[in-house]
Amino acid sequence: MEHLVVLSFIFSKFLECGILRKRLNSDKNWRNSTKKLEKNEGKRYDRKEEILEEEHVTY
Repeated sequence: MEHLVVLSFIFSKFLECGILRKRLNSDKNWRNSTKKLEKNEGKRYDRKEEILEEEHVTY
């Protein structure tokens, strides 16, 4: 009977570790995707500035 308690405890700890690992990976993926969005937005902003500068020069 004690063996079953120990095994269920070990199993629950492995399950918790798996859930935590999955959550860490999803947080990492979320952070990477937000970095990509920030990078793309920065590129768009730079491009808008270039266009505005070009228009300013032509006028």
